[in-house]
Amino acid sequence: MDKQLINESIIAIDFGNSFCKVSIRLNGVNVASTLLRDDSYSYDEGNFCIPSVFGYLRNSNRFLFGTDALRDNSADLEIIRNWKPNFFDESDQNRRDSLSQLFGHREGIDVETAAIGYFNWLRKEVSAICRNSFSIDDISSIPARITLPAFGNVANATYRLRELLEESEWNVDATFSAIHEPYANSIGVFSEGRSAIWKPDIVAGERVICEGKENEPHFGKMFGGSTFFEEFRNYALEKSDQKIHWVFVADLGGYTLDFAMFGFNLNNIQQTFSSEVKYDGLPAFARRSYPLGVMDIDELVYEKGDAISKKLMDKMFSDKDQLMLNTFHQTAYSRSQPFFLGAASIQPEIVNPALEDFLSQAAKSLDNFMAIHQYRKVDQMVLTGGGSNIPAFRQLLIDRLKPGYTHGAVGNEVIPQYSELPHDFVRGATALGGSSVYFEF
Repeated sequence: MDKQLINESIIAIDFGNSFCKVSIRLNGVNVASTLLRDDSYSYDEGNFCIPSVFGYLRNSNRFLFGTDALRDNSADLEIIRNWKPNFFDESDQNRRDSLSQLFGHREGIDVETAAIGYFNWLRKEVSAICRNSFSIDDISSIPARITLPAFGNVANATYRLRELLEESEWNVDATFSAIHEPYANSIGVFSEGRSAIWKPDIVAGERVICEGKENEPHFGKMFGGSTFFEEFRNYALEKSDQKIHWVFVADLGGYTLDFAMFGFNLNNIQQTFSSEVKYDGLPAFARRSYPLGVMDIDELVYEKGDAISKKLMDKMFSDKDQLMLNTFHQTAYSRSQPFFLGAASIQPEIVNPALEDFLSQAAKSLDNFMAIHQYRKVDQMVLTGGGSNIPAFRQLLIDRLKPGYTHGAVGNEVIPQYSELPHDFVRGATALGGSSVYFEF
């Protein structure tokens, strides 16, 4: 029996702790997914990072969301960040409460109610962009799905997020309402948003089905022209005696650290990525998320800081100026330079020990992932997520995994066998992958 395509069109939401990213695939299977952009999302060079924040007006007991909250000038406005952990990682309530409340005062704020409001606001934003960019007057007929971390009680998190989207009046995809972040991210990188399926041959006017290649993703067309696969081919050609090419994908975001490993059969690109398929006894595919992200670095810096730096961080995380927070992360974490705000500053003497502690935790997570699946080598590595801009994190993975080739965000240090991954795929791959035809069968 032929496999049936689930959705001709789909919207995918990458629910990030700092930013959401949204992509859409419209009217077909051999079309590219598109990241939704707007000039008002000027927090990132691609204009597709939508702030995952909400504001609470205490005097009127009202919520504002996303860019509406960041533009408001009310004196009683309280900006709330870091609320994503409320829906995951239920095994560690103390950690979740600490991280989600560290830089905000949450008394009397119902985060569930605020989350419904945020996703309702996001739906209206997406609708407006689709109207302006694609002349779509109504997105209610287009199914939507969301991405979530691959840890904890996934079934419960999926149910809660599905409820949130439904209460926010999204048309939630009935078959795949949620996809694991490390899986969607990897497919987004490999395909660069392209989708394609196998087509039947027509011989003498008759439809001839090539068994195993009917109504399923066409990896050659989806992956073949990507920046990643160009380097994949070049590297693999140098290893003529090698049959399996192991690709490791890491994504460091605001809240989670995602790992995925793919074993590519060099003799058959049209293969099945499954933990059930084994190469030399190792699973051809594995993924896992860890509750460890840039917000953990923030917490460690806060803990190690003096009174002045703590006050400065309180201001940054409660202030509506999103660019100030972005600048702090870039200056202190990516460039290892002092961050100044007025007369106050946060010095490398505070940040560097915090980064070392974070890297120690990241190393344990990496060792855990590799040990669980018994992986022993990495031919190629891909680094994505805003956290991949942190040189010390990149170097940790390179030193431990010793990949033959690495792709990632542009760096200011020299790394052998390293190429720059386009920005859209460093930050937007999870959303692009979530709307891929790959997940439609």
